[in-house]
Amino acid sequence: PNIAAIYGVEESDGRSFLVMELVPGETLAERVKRGAIPVDEALGIATQITNGLDAAHEKAVTHRDLKLANIKVTPEGVVKILDFGLAKAYAPDPANADFSNSPTLSMAATNAGVILGTAAYMSPEQARGKEVDRRTDIFAFGAVLYEMLTGQRAFPGEDITDTLAAVVKLDPKWDAIGADVPSRVRQVLRVCLQKDLRQRAQAIGDVRLALEGAFETAAPLTTGATPSSTPRGRLAWM
Repeated sequence: PNIAAIYGVEESDGRSFLVMELVPGETLAERVKRGAIPVDEALGIATQITNGLDAAHEKAVTHRDLKLANIKVTPEGVVKILDFGLAKAYAPDPANADFSNSPTLSMAATNAGVILGTAAYMSPEQARGKEVDRRTDIFAFGAVLYEMLTGQRAFPGEDITDTLAAVVKLDPKWDAIGADVPSRVRQVLRVCLQKDLRQRAQAIGDVRLALEGAFETAAPLTTGATPSSTPRGRLAWM
């Protein structure tokens, strides 16, 4: 229910096209133009996004272009992930892949692959033109959640080159996150936006559970830790 339905694959005059669900409402890009989204509302939206991504990942499909403009919220409050135009089954073969058609960004790179996606929401491995898997969607989800909560892009830049450099090298401005954002959500953002694949959250279902507080404990802070640097609980999926 959190992915815009595809009703058919048709062909006309030699061109293939998808017949898709018409989703009413506004995109998150339109919503964020009015400012940051309140925490409770943002977390409700985020949970539905993780549900949609989890359904895609269960079918071994990664979106590769998750961003605010590709997520709509209906007047009834239902979140719909749109535009799987760059979607790819896992374990692609770069030698046989057709990289010529990208609705967002397509740039020839090395033999390892090409850059596909939207710069501000790319994972570092995607920005480098490497093969990607579901962890790329997890990074993009982190960028989306950060922008919902702050009203600012996690990796801004004056142009594509600056933006890609920020994705690869820089951290988001963590101090832009409001004091009303729970520590568990801050921790989720940090784990989703890890540049090292091995340190990033490995499954979007775990991200959803963490947002809901499933991995929090009542363990006290260790000696010498400060509230600003160490969350009250620990996330077992790190």
